[in-house]
Amino acid sequence: MRVNVSWFGRPSASPYEDQIETYGKRVDRRWKAADRVLRPIAGGRDQDPSRALRLEAKAILRHREPGWRLVALDERGKCRDSVAFAGWLGSLDDRSVDGVLFAIGSDLGLDPELVDGADERLSLSPMTLPHLLARLVLWEQLYRATDILSGGRIPPKVSGFSSSPHFSPASCCGLRCTALSRVFSLRGARRTVKYDSAPLRSKAQLGTAPRRPRDESW
Repeated sequence: MRVNVSWFGRPSASPYEDQIETYGKRVDRRWKAADRVLRPIAGGRDQDPSRALRLEAKAILRHREPGWRLVALDERGKCRDSVAFAGWLGSLDDRSVDGVLFAIGSDLGLDPELVDGADERLSLSPMTLPHLLARLVLWEQLYRATDILSGGRIPPKVSGFSSSPHFSPASCCGLRCTALSRVFSLRGARRTVKYDSAPLRSKAQLGTAPRRPRDESW
């Protein structure tokens, strides 16, 4: 199977570009991979954005080879965690799909008709990501998928994650907030104040109930 990430913009020297290239080479060990830059349509973008989107959609489709699946990156698309994403790619490979074309839109986004006609709509996050960051996340997840399918370590689920599909290791970082601590300096001494997770009490309860002693360590 082959993998192609097509995006609109102009490549520039950046540590992100170097990392994207590194991930692309790693993905290429399992699937023939390519990162293809397309030129945004110039002229009339502000006056007629619909026309620009249609022309950019045609540019994407020109690079879609027969038998390839088209995946449109869209924040309203399906959000998978890393394991599910790897399993989905593995199933396409098992079915001998020729290739997968991931399309990242320009500053105008993607043509709605292209998105509606895509084989799959993929969301990396419910938040809007800069195009460079979206490419980096996508290539990292593609590399992670190859590692998982090759028997690598499956990333652990973070305790406390919501069951919502929008919260997944592929789109955000989870922190378990069962205990919070704040460390700061006071007159040269290091002080840690610990906060418990007791439920909030009303002012009346605070006036009648005995005050909980503060737990401090100096």
